[in-house]
Amino acid sequence: MKTIFKYLLLSGVFLCAVQLQSTATTLPHLPEAVFADTEVSTNVTLSTWSEHVPTFRISVSLDATPSNNVQIAIGEDVSGDELLDDNEQAFMFGWDCGRWFMEGFEPGSRFYAEPESDEPGRKTLLLTMYLKADGSVHSTEATEANSPVDFQYSEENPDFTVGLSVKDWDVAKLVARGTGFKNESIKVSFKNDVTIFTVR
Repeated sequence: MKTIFKYLLLSGVFLCAVQLQSTATTLPHLPEAVFADTEVSTNVTLSTWSEHVPTFRISVSLDATPSNNVQIAIGEDVSGDELLDDNEQAFMFGWDCGRWFMEGFEPGSRFYAEPESDEPGRKTLLLTMYLKADGSVHSTEATEANSPVDFQYSEENPDFTVGLSVKDWDVAKLVARGTGFKNESIKVSFKNDVTIFTVR
């Protein structure tokens, strides 16, 4: 009986270890901009959501200036071409010319937030979506250097992320514009409850 119990216990530990296992992918550098608008982009296939995932997190880091832009859009690749088209985006957020921003699919749903410091330099925004068992978002928080980031939602303009479902999100599109994006790197880490994008 002890042997069977020990076997079941070890099996449970193994299954938990497998469930919490993470994978990391380092993407190639974004190509040099060839057009006057300096825009470069790449699409990333995401791991699918499972009912064991209680949070969905994205961290965006960049050498921020008043004139550059880094943004991430996430949604479902309905067309199956492994690219995230504009009409497939569920939401988008990042840095835009001196401010953090977040935007939903609906027109007029863009919200801005001021950074911790107006000085150019390395900045990181962590967005955490807390999920219900069915994969829908019940609350969202954003932080920079462990301090809350205020996107100034209101009763007239509520947080559009509440109610979004992450169940079918399978592609992210990262876009960078502006000068100073030399030697950038993008690391995508998938864990049971974390997805991280880093641009530097």
